Amino acid sequence: MACGIRPFFFDPAGSLRATYKKIHRFGFSDGEPKLIAAGDEPAILEVQTERGTAITGLSTCYDLRFPELYRHMSAEGTALNVIPACWPLSRIQHWQTLGRARAIENQSFVIQCNMTGADQSIELGGHSQIVDGNGNILTQAEREETVLHASLDLDSLNEMRSSFPVLNDQRADIWVVKGKTMIASNLQE
Repeated sequence: MACGIRPFFFDPAGSLRATYKKIHRFGFSDGEPKLIAAGDEPAILEVQTERGTAITGLSTCYDLRFPELYRHMSAEGTALNVIPACWPLSRIQHWQTLGRARAIENQSFVIQCNMTGADQSIELGGHSQIVDGNGNILTQAEREETVLHASLDLDSLNEMRSSFPVLNDQRADIWVVKGKTMIASNLQE
């Protein structure tokens, strides 16, 4: 039986609040698909903050390349997406750009935590970052191991969403959600 890649989310008291089983496996048919079973459920949880509740989505690494996962979680109310990864240095520009894109297109905060150093012979890129809903990088690491801090203003995020409500303009009459897959309605039988 294949194992899975699972980030865990613990609350400040140390209680396990959520796990997520990686949906999109990297390596096309030869890498992770041979080693791990894919998940099929997004992980969304409520996180209590000093200023209220933040609906939070969990994903990991290669999932960042699939915007429909984040749009699905956005439709469930996420204000924050947490993405741990093992992203290589050779594609670090993708890591940075895609994180900003997911933040902008879903008007949400994105917290990306990437490994540093090397995994076997692959140099890992670091460059963890925290991005706001406008795509502004609030804080960013270089390649070294570090801890990042940023204040996430949920009130400002909600104000931005109200003043520029792009998520309300999605064409549900054209794009239909079937189970976990978005397909164009004119392609249906």
